Amino acid sequence: MRDNIILQVYVWHRGSGKLIQALDGHSGAVNCVSWNPVNIYMLASASDDGAIRIWGPDPRMDQYGLGFKSCT
Repeated sequence: MRDNIILQVYVWHRGSGKLIQALDGHSGAVNCVSWNPVNIYMLASASDDGAIRIWGPDPRMDQYGLGFKSCT
């Protein structure tokens, strides 16, 4: 966080409310996140840095796909 600006995307478990992962990659404030309506393990984030990042499952994480990495 820089001057109260959130530079990460936080993924929370909907059932338990626990933080699954904080995704690093943006250098400006993250202001939009959207889940893929077809692939529930993929999402996009947009930031004031002008970047749109596509996030997908990180194969190094557990068998349930509880971990994401930037695809861009």
